[in-house]
Formats: sequence, structure tokens, C-alpha cells
Amino acid sequence: MTEYRMELKKWILDTLDKVSDINEFKNELKEKYNVEIRITEKTISYRHPKLKKSIRGEKIGAKCMITTIRDKFIKHKNSK
Repeated sequence: MTEYRMELKKWILDTLDKVSDINEFKNELKEKYNVEIRITEKTISYRHPKLKKSIRGEKIGAKCMITTIRDKFIKHKNSK
């Protein structure tokens, strides 16, 4: 795994622990780390501030994939 992917993974996992929905997640990554996110129905891509191309969540790790992230927020919402 490249240095940038490892850094993105750390930022993503740290942010996931602090937020409760997808909008907060996107905003926090943008504000704190300047990470651009693009979400489609089936994928999520992250653009590291030092890279021109985005990296799909599946290339970073299972916990960074859109299905895993959506499931986390659904469980969080249902636990309230």
C-alpha cells in the first residue's frame, strides 16, 4: 500500500469514529484533511490533496468502501 493510501486510510478511519452520517463524514474529511470525496451508488472515491487522481475505497481497504460506511451509519442511526 502506498504512503498516500495509508495516510488516506488513517484519516478515513479516524473520521468515521467521530461522525454519525455521510454528510458529516464528507465535510470533516474536506475541512480537516482537504480530501475530496465522490460517491456513486456503488463506489466511493477519495482524492488525497497531494494527488491528481482519486483512489477508490476498495483499493484502500474494506472499511473504506461505501457499502461498509453506509452500513456503519445505518447501525448508528438505528441504535439511537
